[in-house]
Amino acid sequence: MLITVRQALDMNVLKGSALVAGEAGLDNQIKSVTVLEIANKTISRWLVDGQLLISSFYAIYDDVNGQEEVILELAKSGCCAIILCNVDWLMGGVIDPRIIKLCDELEFPLIVARANLTYIEIMTPLINIIAEDQLLAKQEIYKAVSTEFIDLVINEERVERVLQKFNERLQKNISYYDLDGNCIYSYNDENNRLQEEQYVIGNMNHIINCCGQQGYCVQEINNTKKIFALIQTKRDVLGIIVIMDDGLPEDYEKAIINPLVIACSLLLRRKDRIERYQDKIRQEFVTDLLIWNFPSEDSAKQRGIDNNCEIEDINRLILINFNSLHIIGKTKENGKYKMLEQNLITQIIFTIKSYSNANWAAVQSDIMILFLNTKIKSFRIKEFCVQLTQILSEMKGLSFSIGISNLFYDANEIPEAYTQAFNAAVIGRSHYGECKIIFYDQVWFFQKLAELGNLPDTQEACNRFLEPIKTYDDLHKTELLKTLECMLQNQCNVQKTATQLFAHKNTIIQRKEKIISLLGFSPFEMPHLLNYLIVFDIYSFLN
Repeated sequence: MLITVRQALDMNVLKGSALVAGEAGLDNQIKSVTVLEIANKTISRWLVDGQLLISSFYAIYDDVNGQEEVILELAKSGCCAIILCNVDWLMGGVIDPRIIKLCDELEFPLIVARANLTYIEIMTPLINIIAEDQLLAKQEIYKAVSTEFIDLVINEERVERVLQKFNERLQKNISYYDLDGNCIYSYNDENNRLQEEQYVIGNMNHIINCCGQQGYCVQEINNTKKIFALIQTKRDVLGIIVIMDDGLPEDYEKAIINPLVIACSLLLRRKDRIERYQDKIRQEFVTDLLIWNFPSEDSAKQRGIDNNCEIEDINRLILINFNSLHIIGKTKENGKYKMLEQNLITQIIFTIKSYSNANWAAVQSDIMILFLNTKIKSFRIKEFCVQLTQILSEMKGLSFSIGISNLFYDANEIPEAYTQAFNAAVIGRSHYGECKIIFYDQVWFFQKLAELGNLPDTQEACNRFLEPIKTYDDLHKTELLKTLECMLQNQCNVQKTATQLFAHKNTIIQRKEKIISLLGFSPFEMPHLLNYLIVFDIYSFLN
């Protein structure tokens, strides 16, 4: 028995729901009912003429252009109407006027379901009226998507549990992988999972190319046929589904692949949004922690517990500055950046967690901060530094600086410890070179010199020390000042200075004698040597 959209609106299940557009199409006949959450025009691949679509526009709830594109495809495909659920909490209860106008022009009924009305509550009475036994069987898969998956999304269950339920519901052996080839969930035992995972990682680009516009392909792993399907949205490929080809039905694309792709796309997008939100909250906590924006130490500790970043036992900070990260970004070496982010940072976190679960890390731009409990007996700072250097050295060409704070004993000392670690990394790089681990005590005097250099009296004194040489250079176009600085940097070694300045050894000797003559003393010997080392160190900070 077929009914019209108008008759469906009069059913008890839709009482309280509202027709917001497309009144001229109310006499469209409903031949079948389906649930889909597709975010682009490929939705037409899964629709048949006269189908009533139930959706929430979950993937495009904030994308009016995407909604317009989908509605145009629905009308073009002969879809009889659409019922939107969860409009109250997804769209704030408001449908964009552009969507209303478009549906009116297309004579395409747009119905907003009453609050808290579930997909299954709408589907069941409609299917009971209009569907034949064969159609009912085919719709079971979509009912599974609508009820079990959507409910899981709303209730925010674990991703692995959602995928496990799909396997159980479909009674199929299915594995799920992200774009890096990491297994999200698999039915396989450990050995077979590793073989399959290695195949996916090694053939990722090949799999994506083979899937092409169809979205899936069949390949063999160890003489076993498996179906590979892309988990994708309008803009992105999010991962890969691997299905064991063990007696699939003839309509497996529509019965299994399409519902899974829809479900997994929504699931992974939801997972990504939750992770980004959690990361934002965590970053705000770290920012407040580094400037101590808390009313009390207890409130800081509680926020740390809430964000899984406990600070109760933290007593030392280590700061890693990835000096070349911005260069990698500018040259768009995405693979290199990904390796840094995915592998190096993951290894570092794994290493600090191996000492204590209380240890944690935060990444901000090109800086990584390690919050460590070094009071445990198994932790030895020098051994840890060796491990850290080995991990970072795995990436060829990566430039880094590592600063280590002094020990502290109260949580409210974390801002001071952060400053110490930051200065150790930055000041240490200028004095000890790149790819070094520097403790704060090693740069303490250099930091004090930098602070001293900001005083006007200090700058005037430095100028007086160098004035005779600078005046001579200006008059005779020589490079005595540069030569003096270079010689001090090279422990007064004439040969090294000549090589660095591309000059003959005798030229450097002559310049050295001229410098001594202009000053009236030798700046290459104590105590004058110390003065000029300090002067040039201050100048390096000022410049």
